[in-house]
Amino acid sequence: MNFDKFVMQKIGLRLPQQDLEKCLDYQKSCLQNGQKILLAQILLYGKFINPQQFFHLENEYNTITQNDNGVPSKIANEDTTDLLTQSKTDAAFSVGSFFKHYKIVKELGRGGMGIVFKIFDQKLNRHAALKIIQGVSSNLIQRFQQEAKAIAILDHPGIVKIFEIGEEPLNYFTMEFIDGYSLDHYIKNFELNEKEVISIFIQVATALQVAHDHKIIHRDLKPENIMLTKSNAAKVMDFGLAKVMDGDLSLSRNFVGTPAYASPEQVHEQELDVRTDVYSLGATLYEALTKRRVFQGKTSVNILYQVVNAAPVAPRALNPEISLELEAVCLKCLEKKPQKRYRNVSAFAEDLQNILEHRPIIAKPPSMYSNLVKWWRRNIVIASIVTVFTIAIVLLLIFFSVQLTRKQIELTQREEQLTRKLNQKEREISIQEELLGKKQQELQQERKNSRESLYPYVIAMSDSYLENNNVALVDKLLTSKEYCPKYLRNWEWYYLREKSHNEVRSRKHDVSGHIAINYAQKIIASCEGNRIKIWPLSLSDEISILKMKGSDDAFYGAFTHDGNYLVVADHNVVTMWNMSTKRKEQRWEFKDRIRYLDINRNGILAVVCENKLIFLSLATRKQMFEHFEKNVYVRCGSFHPQRQNWFAYTGALGKVHVFDIAMRKNIYKLAHSGMTYICRFSDDGRYLATAGDNFQIKIWNMKDGSCLTTLQEHDSSSNKRVAKIIYGLDFSVDNKYILSGGEDNVIKVWDVKNKTLTRTFRGHSNAVASCFYIRGTKHIISTSLDGSMKMWDPFVNGARTIAMNTAVYHCDIHRKKNLIAVAAQHFIYLYSLSQHKLLQRFPCYSDPRVCKFVDMHNKTYIVSNHSNGYVKLTDIETSKNESFKTFRKNVGAFDIYGTYMIVEGDRTIRLFDLKSRNVLWEKKFRYTARQVIFSEDGKYFAMVGHRICIVYDTETRQQKYKFTVAKDIIRSMALHPSKDQVAIAMGSNILVYNFVSGEKVLDIRGHKTLVKSVGFSQSGDRLVSASGDYTARVWNAQTGEQLLVLRHHTADVNTVQFFGDNQYILSGSADKNLIIWGYRNSLRGK
Repeated sequence: MNFDKFVMQKIGLRLPQQDLEKCLDYQKSCLQNGQKILLAQILLYGKFINPQQFFHLENEYNTITQNDNGVPSKIANEDTTDLLTQSKTDAAFSVGSFFKHYKIVKELGRGGMGIVFKIFDQKLNRHAALKIIQGVSSNLIQRFQQEAKAIAILDHPGIVKIFEIGEEPLNYFTMEFIDGYSLDHYIKNFELNEKEVISIFIQVATALQVAHDHKIIHRDLKPENIMLTKSNAAKVMDFGLAKVMDGDLSLSRNFVGTPAYASPEQVHEQELDVRTDVYSLGATLYEALTKRRVFQGKTSVNILYQVVNAAPVAPRALNPEISLELEAVCLKCLEKKPQKRYRNVSAFAEDLQNILEHRPIIAKPPSMYSNLVKWWRRNIVIASIVTVFTIAIVLLLIFFSVQLTRKQIELTQREEQLTRKLNQKEREISIQEELLGKKQQELQQERKNSRESLYPYVIAMSDSYLENNNVALVDKLLTSKEYCPKYLRNWEWYYLREKSHNEVRSRKHDVSGHIAINYAQKIIASCEGNRIKIWPLSLSDEISILKMKGSDDAFYGAFTHDGNYLVVADHNVVTMWNMSTKRKEQRWEFKDRIRYLDINRNGILAVVCENKLIFLSLATRKQMFEHFEKNVYVRCGSFHPQRQNWFAYTGALGKVHVFDIAMRKNIYKLAHSGMTYICRFSDDGRYLATAGDNFQIKIWNMKDGSCLTTLQEHDSSSNKRVAKIIYGLDFSVDNKYILSGGEDNVIKVWDVKNKTLTRTFRGHSNAVASCFYIRGTKHIISTSLDGSMKMWDPFVNGARTIAMNTAVYHCDIHRKKNLIAVAAQHFIYLYSLSQHKLLQRFPCYSDPRVCKFVDMHNKTYIVSNHSNGYVKLTDIETSKNESFKTFRKNVGAFDIYGTYMIVEGDRTIRLFDLKSRNVLWEKKFRYTARQVIFSEDGKYFAMVGHRICIVYDTETRQQKYKFTVAKDIIRSMALHPSKDQVAIAMGSNILVYNFVSGEKVLDIRGHKTLVKSVGFSQSGDRLVSASGDYTARVWNAQTGEQLLVLRHHTADVNTVQFFGDNQYILSGSADKNLIIWGYRNSLRGK
């Protein structure tokens, strides 16, 4: 052992002689048993040297050559017998030579234990493999022969068979020849997928289990010892280091095997069992999956050290395509402790089969805790150092914290004194803040309450100001966040906002208030000071300006029919402008002040002076003649649109003259009471409208000069005539409506046929001087003495009147189709809200008091009651009627929900199914029911009689509530859409009760006479009522406060209700009118 001593002396390692001799004796005994082991390993295992000294020794061995087992082979030994034997063998076994009856075909390989040849057995006429054993001790040969005899009995297709064992002339044995490559060759040269790898290792494990069943372990399983045939059949070979577990020679605990595949117990030379083959099998599987060995190092000693102490790198870290299950199986095989591995190779094969069949496996991926414990055990020295270092830091922290604590105690005591004082102050401040917060909350609540209580008064004031035409103040009140915050705004706010904002556009204008419209060129001429401004019909932006001489307090103008010329009057001067060149072409000057002028289609200009008419020809630019009127003060004049020779002019003492300029005489003298200020022909010339200082508008028939109608507005509160001057008049194109404007600062639209005021436009702050329908558009234009010119949309207004020509008893709305059904004298009227016109009039047997829409059989019907006991269903498309008998004599009130109909007649209430016409329920009473209704959701129905009100549950027909009175008569009722409340119209009051508890919720007073109809809004926060005092009123359904009075009716209001998602209110009156009160959807959210 001179070589080992030389290496030890070289690194300066000195040991007691006695210990060194013991180690050398142990190394010698190992060599006699055929086991070669380095002295450095023995010294490390015996703890004679530390790991650092071991690595120094290892570096000195790096130059030593290794055999196929990776153990240093050139140990300093003077025995050269093995080398001589090897040289003889090379000479004797050449290709073509014979060994006994075996012909040498070729050499297959060499190893530390001998040479392998491919041979041909001439006796059995087959190929085989011959292994010549050499380079080992006689003791090892003896043990090999004994264990080989035991292995020879193994008969399994996965184990290479041994045919013959012999000693002469050399130690040898023959075995099965495999035509294929080793697994090592496949790993290095091919890509094996996961299924192929699993299949190979299941075969290997099955073969090994056969050997283990015969109590034989391989001890040197590696890729080189696994052969794969061309059909991918796996065979285990080279049981040269195998041992029989119960044999005498198998008890040796000396290290055998290949370091990279050896188990930790092999390295420690402990007793081995089948689990050592499980480890080697796992190491081989690891290499097949990752193409690298589990542990790698420059020397075998370094590899053996890693086998014992290092953890393998996770296979998925090297090859992410490996499945988690297969990684777990591989790592379980590589556990350091045998008891943590598979108990045998069969369990290993079973887990692989589970992976293929997608079943749960035994192996589990290592947890973070287990990895930490393993690291701790493998690195006990480092872990101990970290622990000691951590404890030291903790102790230092404790020491410093104690010192800091002492200082902090002193500071804390001082701080506590200050803190107590601060806390006392903070408590005082907190109490003050709490009191202040409560005060603020109380103030906010008071402010909210004051807003809510003030809101009805603001609405009432706005309505009053709007009646007085103070639009600016109304706008200020309604848009104020203080008076009308958004959360309070409801129907009444939107209604007033709409009513005050019909204005489309406004422009500055001269105080004279007169304009001229040119329909040929679609322009308007207005005056501002000494300038004439030209506008488009839309009043969007001015087009041009014409400058004129003279004062700026009077302006009358007219365009020629072709629109090429504009003639204007200023005091006593008339000027004609060419609209193409924007230049003056003619000027006439008169002695008298000019009051008005007009031009007919023939180009004749009529100039109205104070007591005479002057007619000029624009073609010749010369005066034709003058017409004098004695004691007549002429204010206005207008040419007939068809009869070009007719000219109407107003005179004193209420006279209106129609003058024929060809005959030069008056055709008609029309009597108009009071002073007449304006006259205007209709477009077709059939009618002449005149107005003056008594607020009367008279319409005359031009066929015979007779007065057709007189329009006179009355003050609804005092029932007195309003005497104010009218300055502006104009007919609509269809002659159905007439505009008027005057000293009341508003523009009004009149229904000529029904003599009713339908709409009012407010916004001017002074008298309206002129107003016109703009032909070809839907707009109205007006001028005022306040110096403004405004355009209005007549289809947007707070109220729209529908004349019915008969008293309205009841009405109903079809919400989806925008239709109104009106019950009137002898007829049911069908009106379209979208088309704004009457669609149909259905005759009835008697006066229908109630009418309702119902949808059945994909048709829409109007249901009406009649005095003969029948209920009539009228198809609105075909006008066909269906009737069915409900009572013997008389049908009174009724209501419909879905296909349910509740009907009163003969002092009895019956519940019908409209489809089957069957009676579902009936109840008799002492009094005739005035009204029967369903709730909005159909859950309840109710009736009111002479002095009684009862609410029923629709499903059970059980009575929910009963209310009786002693004196007043109950005329109407309404059920709340979402609450258990009923509103009862009793006398001039409205009472709201909770019909579950019987508690009175509200007592609403305000009407002057009997309340005839009540109704809740769809949201339930507003209540509307109609009365014989000619008004409909809107109430806050939560507080009972009056919000708005709707006053356009001139007789008893019989019916009223909300519709259109709270957007509209519909009222019907004995004045033969329906009025729709509402606003645009565009106002929502403002």
